[in-house]
Amino acid sequence: MKLLRNLVSCVVTSIIIAVGFRGVDLISSSYASGFSLAKQSALLRSIKIDSMTSSWSGLIYEKNQESGFLILTIIHKETMSELVSSGFPYIMVTMESGEKHFAGVIAWDSCNEVAMIKIAENDKRYIPKIRVGNEDLTYGFPLFTMGHPLGEGLHYAEGVMSSKNTIISDCGASTDGFSSTILPGSTGSGVYDNDGRLIGLVIATSAYQVYNQNQFGEIISVGSVPQSGMGLYIPADTISSFLSRNGYRP
Repeated sequence: MKLLRNLVSCVVTSIIIAVGFRGVDLISSSYASGFSLAKQSALLRSIKIDSMTSSWSGLIYEKNQESGFLILTIIHKETMSELVSSGFPYIMVTMESGEKHFAGVIAWDSCNEVAMIKIAENDKRYIPKIRVGNEDLTYGFPLFTMGHPLGEGLHYAEGVMSSKNTIISDCGASTDGFSSTILPGSTGSGVYDNDGRLIGLVIATSAYQVYNQNQFGEIISVGSVPQSGMGLYIPADTISSFLSRNGYRP
């Protein structure tokens, strides 16, 4: 019964998202060939983001006439500093349909670097709120991700959950691991389970400092890990907390 409910929910969500977008034909899309409905939905939510100096990825969290387009992504501290200091704190969002819009940051977690951005333009399109996973996943759980590495076309990767609770900042930001290599520029891409629920947001840089707590409870650096072969993502519980703190019900 649970499987049937998940299937119906996935089908309805995919149809609503497809109708909500203009100029996107999933059936003829070379990206969508062989994709399940859950993966087609993830494809339609996938976006490319550009600032004056950087390119990365994100996903559409929700769209309705009250909220406008709300987009979840990761914005690194260095990029946020550049946006603030530039005097032009806007970024360009490119959707899978090819539409381009200016967007502004409306919420940002300086420790975990999770951000919500909003497109100023509004219209009658409706895209339901993405489902955020909430269960404690086990090692080997199948996952997939979609993003736009290096500002290029869509990159799709499959893998499994491979690590838990890797601390990557001195403020205690914790990540889980994805067995497939995450390419630079995939930052902000969604990590999904096979039912299309959001499991995390990719963090991708050239290298990570890895931290741990010592016997006194202090967070200290224990070395660095190259990005190659080490796909890390901000997990769903951190995203849910971010959404709740900023008035969005996950």
